[in-house]
Amino acid sequence: MIRAAARTDHARGRRASTGDGGFLMRAFNERLLCAIVFLAAAARVGADSSSPTMLIYAPNDSNTPAYRIWSGTAWGSPANLPSVGGFTNWVVARNCPTRNETACVTLDQNNDANVAIFNGTTWGGVTEVCSDTAESWMRSMDAAYESISGDLVIGYWNAAATKIGYRTFSGGSVSSESLLTLPANNTASWVRLVPSPINNNILLLAQNSSGNLYACIWNGTAWGSVSTLESSVSASSYECFAGAAESISGRFIAAYGENGNTRLRYRVWDGSGWSGEASGFDTGATIRWVRMASDPVSNEVLCASLDDQSDVNVAAWNGSAWGSHLEPTVNVHWNDRRQVDLAYEAGGTAALLMYGQKDSNTLRYRTWNGSSWSSESSASNAGNKAPVVALVTGTSTGEIFQADFDDGNDLNARRWSGTALSSHTELSGTIEGGQQTQSFMVCVPATAPLVPADIPYATDFESAVGAEWSSATITSNGDLTKFAGRFAGTDRIKLALHTTAGESYEIVFDLYVIDGWSGESTEDGPDSFEVLVDDVAHFHETFTQRADETSSYAFPPDQQGHYGWDSGHEEGAYRRVSVSFRATNTVTHVTFDGNPTGEIEEESWGIDNVRVDVARFHEVTALKKLSFTGATSDEYLAGLHWADVDNDGDLDCVTTGASTQGGVVSNTDAGAELSWSKTGSGKLYGQGAIFDFDHDGDLDFWVPAHNQSWLEKLFLNNGGGLSEGGGPGFTESSGNENSVATDVNGDGWADIVMFSENGNWIGHHGGSASASLTATNASSYGLNDAGDSGDGLTCASGDVNNDGLVDFFYLHGAGKLFLSNGDGTYARNNHGIAISVNAANKCGAALGDYDNDGDLDLYVARYDALQSGYFWKNEVTWSSVPASGNFTNAAIAAGITDRSGRRSCAWGDYDNDGDLDLLVATRTGRTILYRNNGDGSFSHADEGAGVTGDCLDATFVDFDNDGDLDIAVARLNQSTVLLENRTDNMNYLKVRVVGAGAGKTNKAAVGTRVELWSADGTQLLARRDVGGARGGGIEPLWLHFGGVDPAATYELRTYFAGGTIKKSVTPGAVSTAIGGRVIPQMITVEEKPGVRIIQWSEVRNRASGG
Repeated sequence: MIRAAARTDHARGRRASTGDGGFLMRAFNERLLCAIVFLAAAARVGADSSSPTMLIYAPNDSNTPAYRIWSGTAWGSPANLPSVGGFTNWVVARNCPTRNETACVTLDQNNDANVAIFNGTTWGGVTEVCSDTAESWMRSMDAAYESISGDLVIGYWNAAATKIGYRTFSGGSVSSESLLTLPANNTASWVRLVPSPINNNILLLAQNSSGNLYACIWNGTAWGSVSTLESSVSASSYECFAGAAESISGRFIAAYGENGNTRLRYRVWDGSGWSGEASGFDTGATIRWVRMASDPVSNEVLCASLDDQSDVNVAAWNGSAWGSHLEPTVNVHWNDRRQVDLAYEAGGTAALLMYGQKDSNTLRYRTWNGSSWSSESSASNAGNKAPVVALVTGTSTGEIFQADFDDGNDLNARRWSGTALSSHTELSGTIEGGQQTQSFMVCVPATAPLVPADIPYATDFESAVGAEWSSATITSNGDLTKFAGRFAGTDRIKLALHTTAGESYEIVFDLYVIDGWSGESTEDGPDSFEVLVDDVAHFHETFTQRADETSSYAFPPDQQGHYGWDSGHEEGAYRRVSVSFRATNTVTHVTFDGNPTGEIEEESWGIDNVRVDVARFHEVTALKKLSFTGATSDEYLAGLHWADVDNDGDLDCVTTGASTQGGVVSNTDAGAELSWSKTGSGKLYGQGAIFDFDHDGDLDFWVPAHNQSWLEKLFLNNGGGLSEGGGPGFTESSGNENSVATDVNGDGWADIVMFSENGNWIGHHGGSASASLTATNASSYGLNDAGDSGDGLTCASGDVNNDGLVDFFYLHGAGKLFLSNGDGTYARNNHGIAISVNAANKCGAALGDYDNDGDLDLYVARYDALQSGYFWKNEVTWSSVPASGNFTNAAIAAGITDRSGRRSCAWGDYDNDGDLDLLVATRTGRTILYRNNGDGSFSHADEGAGVTGDCLDATFVDFDNDGDLDIAVARLNQSTVLLENRTDNMNYLKVRVVGAGAGKTNKAAVGTRVELWSADGTQLLARRDVGGARGGGIEPLWLHFGGVDPAATYELRTYFAGGTIKKSVTPGAVSTAIGGRVIPQMITVEEKPGVRIIQWSEVRNRASGG
């Protein structure tokens, strides 16, 4: 069989080469493609982690600061810096992110500010950056390294100039002084510099003696304008402010106390300006000290305050708002000294808060797990009270360094491992400074920001891990090859990418679930995995490797076995896990976060084969101004019925849904805008039908339930839109959920078939424009034999037995396949199809020729979760008399293995490669897109098409006339979603079919089969059926064939009631004009009275019922 094209680069519209006969060939199997395109990103310069972890401090009555280096297990012996010329009150120590370099800035009791640089081996000479800061008991200086360049910025108050002085250092010598003017020349007693983790920006905060708090942004070259954040802080003698940068967005947040206000106040810098002042948590007292810490793997920021009533308060900022605050103590020993601090663990998410307690020599602490604080614990007793506490994030996972000096002038240090706090080590018994100052500081090797990679992006971790990743942890395994991991506990790994704000992207990766993951246990689970984009969860599912348990992820593992770990459970490889997102920034951080509850020896995870590209589908709901809710009750499915209702050359949509006002989506200018408006009075329920009832050239609409489940309704189109036309002929059916338009008796007028609670009904058309329908459920028509009727669901229709007449699959009981006998009657013969549905659980089905063998196969969107859907391959020999063979359930063999709770479905060639793909609307997760591999199997793909919510209907439709199939999804209690397909190639042909009407084919040609053949007529390439019932609605009346070469010639066969018409067609050379709009690559095939039949090729199988 001639196959379709190699898949195109959908984001850029590049075409594959043509093959023999002009029909595009697959260049190679996509699985092979995936295997060979994993080119690891080139290694980039990352953080310089060779700088030592160092504790610098000022011994009492000494001009010479001292330092110790952390060995990995203990603090080393003390050594000295050069003399700074005075007794030091304040020490600021920072490590360079790009060089093996440490900077130490001191403020001594002579008000001198000095800097010395450690080059990894020795200290250089001391440079005095300012001889008079006017203050030594408050920290009127600070230093910070730019995160990208590694340049050092030193800021301080210059009393002589009454301005902020600043200097820079880039590896050579300290620059000369430059000045920054503040709005007032009062002494800036407190200065703070905060670097951005994603660029070279640095935030300067300066609080002066008059209570003004100023902010200014350094952009890597110069300072911006100075902003006054507050004109009256709560306590100008104390550092009642703090600043932090969100690690993902890079936004700065400044928090501070305000005079006369007990609530924390804050502002956010968004890159161009400061937000208005807003309120955080209420401390109930006057704030004296504020401390902040940024989560290195998210936009979360923790903020702690100490007030004049000795209360500590703490709360988490989630990137947009503050959470509820905790008051861990109301009784610290000192409130005029900073007896509180907090820091995140290395690796992020978890954090540590430490504070003093009244009349106690024992510091207290609590841990943060990302959502709540632990109960209080006690540190080791150092024998004295600690007036100043300092915490800093370490380097190894979970690590935090803690230091304090106590009222006996002792310097103590501890280390938090992620699970426990060590006992204290006394590093000095005589430390300089008053008990309000901090004459010591721990600095750790800097972590430079990730270096964003370009998209398209792919890596298989077989070579060096680039600087776009936050972790270089790699495991090599004989079965799984090299992968990122293993990770456990609170471990995360983050990827940085260059993105375009507003663009949609798709991430595809393999997830390795290692050892005993539990998807449902409350004792040792549930174990879950998340993918966060800029700290917002876009994927959260549970996984299990236990045979007796279930999990929320829709698919089973693609590979499973014992791969060398010893927990007693098998490992699972989940291939092609897909996540889509819309970027909001020019740099996007993707975080992979496993949450197994056990230790790494028991449960762990890894990722592999990561790909990121522009998503094929992009949501345009708001852009196209589409706004309506699919349904507000699941008593029925929602129904999407696409057709050119207003004859203007683009597809509109009639919508139905339980408890929802029915309406029409009017398509303006081929997708430029889509607006929904009410249709008639009342509500439209169930699966409708579109047909030309009165043969006036306009499409009419039939709905099975109008306001009531027993009241069907015809909406006639007079050229100006749909209007109520009554219920001609139907008065007895009840419990109506579906309808099908088809010419049952071959008179050229479309009849209506409805499968209802009180019987299966045919409404025979009277044969004129003004005629009514004559309703019957007589058993002679073959639709109402015992057990064949009852309270069922929806219907799928199409010419299953290829006799030229429409057949029906009714979702009732075990399923009912009604096959035409060719004379207006039917025989029920399931030919092996067996399903299980009930009236309460609404779902749908669709017929489509997925394997291009010329007959229709069946997919049923099984409502039940944790079970595969029903996929029945048509292997009946219809030409034999009677028909022989059966449908076979091919779901597992074909790879249609999701375990979602499903609602609806549709077939369509979304990637224009020549075969039908499958779209499944789910109620329990995301819509599922199955890509047809062309070999009888499917691969689940996201492509940006994953829509969350209870999706009551989903269908393919080319709403913008660009030749690729878009997606519409109607949801319960949520807005309908429209996804634009950006395949954007010319490998398609659209077909519009028009019947001759009375005596031949119904005017709208509903139910007509159309086939695409090779130019010489020897090879069937694909088939489509016009307007068949599917899911909760219908297939669009315009047909779409993918996988064609626009310059090649094909044969099109249209099976009208009057005979088969063959046409030669070159897709790129045809077009159709409708309502003044020219639609490229659309051919109209019209049956006309007296038309010459080129070939009679339809032989109806009268015994097809079997």
